[in-house]
Amino acid sequence: MKRTVLILLFSSISFLTFSQQEEKVWTLRQCIDYAIENNLQVEQSRLNVKSNEQGQLNAYGDLLPSVNGQASHSYNYGQTIDPYTNTFANDWTQSNNFRIGANWTLFNGMRNINNVKKNQLDVMASKQALETAENEISLQVTSAFMDVLFNREQLKVAQSQLEITREQTERTRKLYNAGSVAQGELLNIEAQLAQEEVNKINRENNLNLAVLSLKQLLRISSSEPFEIVSPESFNADQLQMPNQSQSIIETALNNYPSIQQRETEVQSAEMQISLAKGMLSPTISLAGGLATGYSGLRTEVVSVQPSGTREIGYVSGTNQQVVTQTFNQQLRDVPFFDQLDNNLNRNIGFSMSIPIFNNFSTLTSINQAEIQRDIANTRLKQERQTITQDIERAYADAMASFKRYQASKKSVQSLETAFDYSEKRFDVGMINAVDYNTAKNNLIQAKADLLRAKYEYLFRLKVLDFYQGNQIAFE
Repeated sequence: MKRTVLILLFSSISFLTFSQQEEKVWTLRQCIDYAIENNLQVEQSRLNVKSNEQGQLNAYGDLLPSVNGQASHSYNYGQTIDPYTNTFANDWTQSNNFRIGANWTLFNGMRNINNVKKNQLDVMASKQALETAENEISLQVTSAFMDVLFNREQLKVAQSQLEITREQTERTRKLYNAGSVAQGELLNIEAQLAQEEVNKINRENNLNLAVLSLKQLLRISSSEPFEIVSPESFNADQLQMPNQSQSIIETALNNYPSIQQRETEVQSAEMQISLAKGMLSPTISLAGGLATGYSGLRTEVVSVQPSGTREIGYVSGTNQQVVTQTFNQQLRDVPFFDQLDNNLNRNIGFSMSIPIFNNFSTLTSINQAEIQRDIANTRLKQERQTITQDIERAYADAMASFKRYQASKKSVQSLETAFDYSEKRFDVGMINAVDYNTAKNNLIQAKADLLRAKYEYLFRLKVLDFYQGNQIAFE
């Protein structure tokens, strides 16, 4: 019994979880935010920022002194000079060496300081590149989102027209069975029905492909339930065109991340020239250290005791014997820490390196840095030109889309009236199926043109709004 209850409870929770997942719908803003969070290109830009931040930290570290320690423990067999007793050793010898040293570059042509400034600029440029990548994926998601909306409305139109044609087919079949119309009329309307069923399938396929494209941008599994929110009460007539494209261009050239990135890259290239020229200057360094060591041969006298005399010679002429006192010495090995204290050595000094000739490497580095500066300036000009052209094209496309929308709207209104009139005449047998299908196809095409112009107009306006620094979203 308990097992049954647990199974039912688990099934209920699983069903609720699946239902909640299935019912989830996505707004345009949610799609953009999700894509920015999960897109691989954006992730690579984030990693570039982190990499440049580590380079900046390394540049700051170059301003500080470097401190290193060294220790060794060795054994020697055979004849050698003990550095701590300055005597020959022929037996097994143990020794230790310890050293700690510091080196600080005091001046090197301002290269360390300029390197810090360059890395700061590189971090800034990578952050601007990240924002540029986010902008690019935002526009891609917006375009894909609009494509889904467009194809979904296209499908609705196709379904609506298919239902109308089905009703007309049933009505014509009844008239044919009653002998009121010829068989050719029924065949024509049935052919129209078959064609519209194909159109509906094509619209469904287009919608599925549009949804798949959006899912791929978001890196969502194709099998995962996915639904987007349509903008509420969207009316293209209420959207306002900007006064002129020039004001948008000026705003974008001053604030758009890709422009700022290129400008920062130019500044970084200028700083690289200063770095290269710094190689012409001398380098002044301060160095110091402490060193000590231990030798297993180092001994000291503990006590001295007289042991007698020893003949060392004779006095010339008298042959009187000359003797000297002899002693017995008691020795011991000098303790480890005593030797470390006694052998302690301190050193400090300045050094200066003056570049005289280095195989043209400094000259070529300066020339290469200047070339890279020119390349960065060219990229900046190209980016400004690209942004200007994109805005001018988007503005022109928006104007053209709005005009097409207005024209298509009037066309749909006229063709709806014409189709309504044709439908009534077809119902009473005043026109044949061919004329009826012509009027209906004209209306379908006009509605498709209206939808295409509507969403193209909306997308172009969102692009122009985006270039002015505003987020893309439906109110």
